Amino acid sequence: MKKGVVIVTVVLATVLLLGLGTAMARDAILFPYFTSGGGNVTFFQIINTAKVQTPLTGTSQGKLDYVYVYNSGTEVCQHYDDVGRVTQNDILLYEATGVYPGQLLPGDTTSTSPKLTVSPAWGYLVVKQNSSNFTTGLEGSLFGQAYVANVNTGTVYAYNAVNDPSEADLYEFDENANWEFILSFLPETLVTTQWYIFPVDGGVDLTTDAPWNYEAEIGGFHGTLKFGGVFDNNESLKSGTKEIMVGCWDDPLSANFFYTLAQIMSGAQYNAVKGTGGFTDIYTPYAELYVKKIQNSTVLGKPMTTMVSEPGFWTHGSAIDKANYSYTK
Repeated sequence: MKKGVVIVTVVLATVLLLGLGTAMARDAILFPYFTSGGGNVTFFQIINTAKVQTPLTGTSQGKLDYVYVYNSGTEVCQHYDDVGRVTQNDILLYEATGVYPGQLLPGDTTSTSPKLTVSPAWGYLVVKQNSSNFTTGLEGSLFGQAYVANVNTGTVYAYNAVNDPSEADLYEFDENANWEFILSFLPETLVTTQWYIFPVDGGVDLTTDAPWNYEAEIGGFHGTLKFGGVFDNNESLKSGTKEIMVGCWDDPLSANFFYTLAQIMSGAQYNAVKGTGGFTDIYTPYAELYVKKIQNSTVLGKPMTTMVSEPGFWTHGSAIDKANYSYTK
């Protein structure tokens, strides 16, 4: 065989192998937040469209791996792994900690989803196709939504699970994340605001690598926006920068995901803008982020809760996390 033909053959073989590697990747989705206890319940809806290539003996089912990373009392960023059952073109609905047990869609007697056996608790969940059943499962065949409700107040908000288009069994979920976000807030006389800030990194597997933690800058001079402070509702800049840590930290053991308005700025800035509303930004060069804003209000006479994704200024991948939404009643 001629030398040129050998080179072409090797190149084609490499391309085909790479292509097959992408096509054969098992799929996974990330639910970055759940909570339970104190009236809180979280319902997970999961859809699997992939063929079960190697079913469990005597069934048409395959296994889904569930990886909970939870915080409860003195337990911080603890892993709890379990397995459920699913078929092709299956839809699952269950409550995270079994407050409402079993599959909640009528007539589903075979599909299973393992609950977290600790409550109260909060954290995140990764659901992935098991390697023994989904050897040819295509990327983009798992879909999910979470519904977070409080049965005491009657409020509920929802968001879409994250599915990276090129995850390829790495479970990093960084392709749709951002480095920089706008953080906006309303006057605290109307609404209380907190942010759930979830860091991801191209080198961190969310199913195995905890703790992990990153420094983020609020209202700083780095990144693209370079606000250098916080703006009130009259376009007046209250200068000052604050640095926070986000993620799981091991010295001392802590989980740093939630931040209130008072915690993302100095006391002087907070006193200046808490009654006016305004905005600032968050930036980190060390990782990417998903930022959810949770707001609570009784301004219309009844409790209301919303969760919305803050707008990201820069997107690591080709699609921004803009499909997330929430509602309340």
